[in-house]
Amino acid sequence: MECAYRLRGSSACARYSARDQGCDGMKPKPLPPVEYLRECLCYEHGTGKLFWKKRPREHFKNDARWKHQNARHGGAEIACVSAKGYTVLRLDGELYYAHRIIWKLEKGTEPPDELDHRDRCGTNGRIGNLRVATRSQQLMNRRPRSENTGIYFHKASGLWAASVQVDKKKFSLGYFSTKEAAQVARKRGEQYFYGEFAP
Repeated sequence: MECAYRLRGSSACARYSARDQGCDGMKPKPLPPVEYLRECLCYEHGTGKLFWKKRPREHFKNDARWKHQNARHGGAEIACVSAKGYTVLRLDGELYYAHRIIWKLEKGTEPPDELDHRDRCGTNGRIGNLRVATRSQQLMNRRPRSENTGIYFHKASGLWAASVQVDKKKFSLGYFSTKEAAQVARKRGEQYFYGEFAP
């Protein structure tokens, strides 16, 4: 669905910190009722983007705030990105992840504590890109820090070792004569242990 409120560019925003966004492991805050969210926001299925609607007068304490909000933000895309790379927005003084609001707008229910972006892109809010995940599964679906993640040279044997970690438990994948072979084993191990959450 194309959003009828897609009238302008992105609204102005600040660079939000990880602590502002609850990225320090805090439980996500409950979202406003879905009916209220639908009065405030328009979700565009094709792009996965959110836009501000022109909000009704009863959302505000006075005419000045109502007019200011709609004049400044009505029709604007929500494109503020947190330090952790997720689209965020501030609604009635509270800061929320856009993808959690999108889940509630689409599903009609409160999202689970953990939602994973399949493509690891925190600004891709397409509903098909979001899935329920545990914290461990989210950690699986991270970009490797380097091509050497999960492999190391074992001096005692003179071989390359490969391993994966699941739920804080380390699983050995064996020892190999070359670094390249260890990397291949690591990739296969990710597919086996991580399944659909393999990076």
